[in-house]
Formats: sequence, structure tokens, C-alpha cells
Amino acid sequence: MATMLSASTDELQPQNKLATANPLSRKLAKMLHLSLDEPETQEALVALSAFYKENSTASRRNLKSDIEKRVIGVNKRFLTAFETVQQQLLEIEKQIDGIGDRCATMDAQLKSAYNDTAAVLKHTHDLKAKSELSMQRKFIIDTFLKRFTLSDEEIHALTTSGDTVDNFFFSSLKHLQQIQDDCKTLLISDHQQLGLEIIATTNMYQEAAFERLFRWTQAECRLMKTELPEITVELKQGIQALRQRPIMFQECMEEVSNIRRSAIVRGFQDALTVGGPGGFPRPIEFHAHDAQRYIGDILAWIHQACVSEREMLEGLFGLASSSSLNRRRASIPTPSALSPLEEIDGFRADEELLLQILDKNLEGVCRPLQHRVESVLASGIGPITSYRIANLIQFYTQTVVKTLGTFSQLSVSLEALTDSAFKVFFDTLNAQASDMLRFVQSPEQDLQPPQAVKDTIAQLREIMLSYDGSLLSAEEREQEFGKIIGTLMDPVLQMCLLGSSHLKPLDSAIYMVNCLYHIQVSRAHACVCIHDHASFWCSFRACMHACMHACGTMADHGGGQIALAAFSFAASQVQVLESQIDGQVEVLVSEQYAVILRQSGLSSLVQHMEAAGTTPLGLARGSDARSVAEAMSRLDIFLVTVTVDVADTLSRISSVQIARRVTQQGFRKFVETYRAMVGKIMDPENKYEFPSTLVTRTVEEVETLLSLQG
Repeated sequence: MATMLSASTDELQPQNKLATANPLSRKLAKMLHLSLDEPETQEALVALSAFYKENSTASRRNLKSDIEKRVIGVNKRFLTAFETVQQQLLEIEKQIDGIGDRCATMDAQLKSAYNDTAAVLKHTHDLKAKSELSMQRKFIIDTFLKRFTLSDEEIHALTTSGDTVDNFFFSSLKHLQQIQDDCKTLLISDHQQLGLEIIATTNMYQEAAFERLFRWTQAECRLMKTELPEITVELKQGIQALRQRPIMFQECMEEVSNIRRSAIVRGFQDALTVGGPGGFPRPIEFHAHDAQRYIGDILAWIHQACVSEREMLEGLFGLASSSSLNRRRASIPTPSALSPLEEIDGFRADEELLLQILDKNLEGVCRPLQHRVESVLASGIGPITSYRIANLIQFYTQTVVKTLGTFSQLSVSLEALTDSAFKVFFDTLNAQASDMLRFVQSPEQDLQPPQAVKDTIAQLREIMLSYDGSLLSAEEREQEFGKIIGTLMDPVLQMCLLGSSHLKPLDSAIYMVNCLYHIQVSRAHACVCIHDHASFWCSFRACMHACMHACGTMADHGGGQIALAAFSFAASQVQVLESQIDGQVEVLVSEQYAVILRQSGLSSLVQHMEAAGTTPLGLARGSDARSVAEAMSRLDIFLVTVTVDVADTLSRISSVQIARRVTQQGFRKFVETYRAMVGKIMDPENKYEFPSTLVTRTVEEVETLLSLQG
């Protein structure tokens, strides 16, 4: 069976091979495996449907041949189109070959031309190098001539005589000086002969320039005759330039000093007698009847002249004050060409020169100033006016010294006038003190200060109000014012002591307290400020200070009063017065204690207790129990009327505070005496029977009734 199956299998194998090799079979197999869903297949079918309008058998049979024909037609059209492109490419190739031939021809021509022009190009290059060298030499020569020679215009400006000098002249002079400075470099090089020739030429031009500048500057200085002359920029530059010629500069400064001294003296005389333009301000001599205003106007004019003259000279010399110099140095961060030492030395020299010229310009007013001030001081003015004038001169002396220096003629004259004014002031005070002590006024019945004391203290108050506006330091004012207040107060206190010498101790103490209190706290109805024509001599600050202090002390002293303590410079004098018042208060307290002890009825009992010795007080005469009981009875009556009695005793004291102080201290001393007396009564050694019944008032009750607790 297996043999049969294998035989049948072998018979079938050739047939399968034929079936596989059959084209029809392959084609069928391919058609059967073809997928119509693929995009390529669908596109092909769509393209075939455009070839045939109907789907017939003939069309399907000729499908391949039709497609091949179509392909051949497309290829033929493609070849026809590319033949045109080939012709165009051949034409382009021909044109490129022509361009190459022309370029070869041009290259040959350029090589020939280069060979022909090589010598010309080399010659041109050599000429260009020589031209650059010539330009460099020309630049060097022009720079040298500009640096070491003057132009014709500059030589003409420096050497030609003329009435005016302009900025071009100064720029030319500066250029000439720069040339001379630069020639120093030539002298230390290999060109010494050239440097010497240039220096010799420029020296001739420089001498002519300075001679012309000197004449022009002198002419300009002679025009400075007005009080406020106009300083032009050219004049400032001329003065600065002439400082290189000390002799010419000194002559110009002498010219300026003479002209300005005459102008200032003339202006001072006009201010005294003529006044301002149009009559305003009025002539100073118009107020000669008012000594203080007259002197104040004169000093104010001189101070203004000093300031104006200094500002004019600072502008003329191009200087500034030391404060301005410091501000300028602080505001400029770049370093200066000069060292700090050179700058300081230069500023010091300029400042000394300015002060010398200022001294010469203003020395002409010293004599008329001295004459008028001394005439006023010798006219018999009062102490207050003389002091205000002295204080006024002292103030302006300090101000002028700051402007002109200590050693100027005007500063020395003002210092001498200050000494003279204070001498007149103290002479007036001494004469007044002599008159006061020659005719001592007796105290009135009310024990108030006499009129001479009130007048003297009123003068002191006016002097203090004026002195409070002084610009001196606190220590200087206190030291200087000590002499003034001593000259005024010592005679007053001496007169008060002489007047109280014939009074009873209590009246004498009250009189001295009233006088000292009036000196310490002087009554004033208004704060008077001295108004000067040029300035407020009594400053507004000082006036307000005194007024505010017066208002602050009204409640303490019972009225509008200006205390001596309102002025800081009178601190030591206030302490002296307070110590003297304290001494008189102690006298008043002792007298008041004696009065209180006598009015209370305890005087006899206290005396017997103190005189009892070793005898027990309860057994001694005058201090026994009966005497104690009687004294205690009188004490009760006294405690009811004590206020009225004491007020009558101290009613003549001017100060309510001092009267209250005396009363309180007298009461306390009385209470201490009562405390000691009660202690003795309660002491068993004194042998009082039932001592607690004898003491009807405890110490605390007495203090309460006398208003001493708290």
C-alpha cells in the first residue's frame, strides 16, 4: 500500500512543475493576488479609464500595445524639447570661449603696460615719500614759529602806542611770556644760540609792552575818584601783569592809594556836611545834637567805607577772603598746579599787600574821626550816653580790626578812642559817686531807697541793657562788667550804710534790705532799646531776653521787674548781693524773733528759765507752775492775732518774698524755743506737778496755728 502511494506521488510531481512554469498560471496567480484596495492600483485604473471611452474586448486586448505607443510618443516629444536646449547650450559655450579669448588678450596687454609704466610708478612713489617728509618738516617749522615767535599783529599790539589796552594785548603779552619760558628749554639743549637770539628779541618787545601797560594803568588808576569806582577786567589783568615789574607795580599802587585816600576823605566830608544825592540820607552833622546817633552814623559810614574799599581792592587784585579760598579749595577736587604751601604763602603775601594798601587808603579819615569823637566826649555827656558811645566804638573797633587788621592806622585810632570813651565814662561815674557821698540822703519814714539810689540803679539798668548786646564772650563780659558795676554799686552801698547808721537795728536792717532789693530787682515800666541809625545797637535778642525775664519775674516780685540775674554777665554781682541780703535777713530774723517772743508773752518765762541755773525750774521764781500757766494763757491770745501783728511789723519791707521769709524763719526759731521750753516743763528733774496740764498747746499745734507744717 505504501508502495502504491509513493508511486502515485512520483507521477504527480512533473505535472506540478509544468503548472508552475506556465505563464498563464503565473499571470492568473498574479491577478488573483492583486489587491484593488492599494492607492497605486486605484490610480492606475483611473488613468486607464481615461484612455478608453468603453470597456470592450478589443480595448482590453490592445491595452498593452496602446500603452507602449503612448510611451513612445511621450519620449519623442521629450527628445524634441531637449534638442532646443542643446542648441542654446552650444551657443553659450561658444560665447564663453570668446570671453576667454578676450581675457587672455587683456592680460597680455596689462602685462605689457605694467612693463612699460614700472619706472613711472617707482618715480611717483618716491615723490609721494618726499612730499610726506616735506609736510612733516613744514608742520614742525610752523609749530616752532608759533611757539617761539610773535605774529605781526601781536608785535603791533605790544609795541604801538595807544590809548586803550584790550584783551588781544594781554593774550599777546601772555604769548610773549610763554615764549620766554619755553626758551629755557632751548638753553639746556643743543640750540642755545637760537634760544639766546629769541630771548633778546622778545625782551625788546616785552619792555615796550610793559612800558605801554604801565602808562595805561596809571591813566586808569587816576579815574578811580568816585566812592565806588568801576573795576574793568582789563584793569585787573593789567595790575596782575605789572606785578612782574615790582617798581612799576609799586608806583601804580602809590597812585591808587593817593587817589583813593583823597576820594575817601572827600566822601567822608560830604557825608558829614552835604549828605547823599538829593539830600537823602541827610548830612551826619545834622544829628550832631544827638551824640549817640552822631557817633553811630560816623562809625557806620567808616565801617561801610572799609568794607567797600576792601571789596574793591579784592576785585582789583583778584583776591578773595580766606573763607572764600577754603570754600573754593573744597569745591574743586582737581589738584592745583601749586603746592599747598605755595598757595598759602601766596595768599598770605596778597593779604598783606591788600592790608597795606587799605591802611594807606583809609588813614586820611583818622584825624577828622578823632577830632569829632573827642569833641563829643568832651561835651559833658552823661554816664549812660558815654557808656553807649564807648560800647559802640568798641563794637566797630572789633569789626574794623577784622577787616583792616590790628596794626592799621584806623584800627589803632579806634582802639585809642575806645580807651578814651571808657575813661570819660568812668570819670563821669566817679564824679557822680563823689557827689553822692558828699550829700548823703537820710532815709524816709517808709525806709524806702532814696532817690539817688533809684537814679543810680536806673543808670545801671540802662547800661546793662546796652551791655547785653555786646559781642564779647561770657567770661570777658563778666570780667569787664565787674569794674563797671563796682564803680556804680560801691558808692551806692556806702551811701546806704551811712544813711542807716543812725537808725534802730530793725529799721536799719529793713532799710538795707530795701536798698539791696532795689539794686537786685530794679523796677522798669518798659524795655528801652537804643536804636542806632546804622544798626540796632541794643539787639532784638537782648531786648526780648530782658522782657521775657521781666515777665517771668512779675509773679515773684509783684510787678513788672527786671532782675539783675536776667543778665548772665552779672552772675558774680548777683551772688554778692544775695549774700548781703542774707546777712540783713539774719538781723531781721533775730529782731522779728524778739518781737514774736515778746508779743507771745513767753519772753519773761524764757528769760527766767535761762537764768535759773541749777535750781529746778518748778521751784524757781518766775518759772514756777503759776508763771507757766499765765504764759500759756498769753500764748493762746497771741496765736489768734499773730498774723496781723507780724504783718504790721514787716510792712515796710519792699519784697513780699523777703518779708515772708523773715516771718517764716522767725516763727521757726520761736517754735524751736517753745519746743525747748516744753521739754524743760515735761522734764521730771524740774519738779513740775502735773506738767501735762500746764502745756495747753503741743508743739505740733503751735506749728499748725503758725502755718509752718508742710
